[in-house]
Amino acid sequence: MKKLLLVGFMIIGTLVGAQAQTTLNTAVDFTVYDVQNNDQHTLNEYLTEGKHVMLFFFFTDCSSCVDAIPDLRAIHYLYGSNNHQVAMLAIENGHSNAEVAQFAQQHSLQFPVISGNDGGGNQVTGDYNILTHPTMILIAPDKEVIYQDLHPISESSIVSALSLKNLYPIFPVSSQELTVTDPQLTLFPNPAHISADVQFYLNGNQQVEIELMNILGSQVRSYVPNNTQSGLNQLTLSVADLPEGHYFLRLIIDGRESTVSKLVITH
Repeated sequence: MKKLLLVGFMIIGTLVGAQAQTTLNTAVDFTVYDVQNNDQHTLNEYLTEGKHVMLFFFFTDCSSCVDAIPDLRAIHYLYGSNNHQVAMLAIENGHSNAEVAQFAQQHSLQFPVISGNDGGGNQVTGDYNILTHPTMILIAPDKEVIYQDLHPISESSIVSALSLKNLYPIFPVSSQELTVTDPQLTLFPNPAHISADVQFYLNGNQQVEIELMNILGSQVRSYVPNNTQSGLNQLTLSVADLPEGHYFLRLIIDGRESTVSKLVITH
């Protein structure tokens, strides 16, 4: 069983393996091909774009790897489906394109999946000295391997670990275009201990709702301020009874999202 190290981020209790599953501190570049479309994926290209790259090392006969898949699908969605700050690649070991493609289809994998024998996965697994499956690592744009073993591989643990590196889930915004006159939301103090004051501007007599969400995107509380007015408005939110961690406040004006701001709660 892997040794575990408790990370000092207590909202969910993220655990990162104390015994590194890769020995690398600096990433090794590679070029591989996915089983879905035979598209080419080069690590340095992702890093040059400023993305953090998560590599999920697995093989198709690994039951623990299969158990992690629902969480991986959730992470892929929460972080923008490889189109924002975080990209995910699944690196298989020991099987052919046909076998891994069947696996990817069976488990509805939308992120790139690389077979071991045909797509280049065996080489990457060897270069990173991966001996235990499943293993997930995180590589920063400067090529530093900042997590040598993200464990356990679960939605809550990974979101917590990424949040420690200021990598947050992507929340969908309204399809209605925002303008420069849209209201802004500010928070202070931030981090908050007992309460936080929320300030926002309105352009007129508008309906306002403020949602407090955890880092998984689940609503914790909802506020509908009374007696709002055109111009500056302020609302005090009590947070003394909420667990420490990272949260988000959504300002919703007339039914559409206007602003999302981060709130850190410490006690």
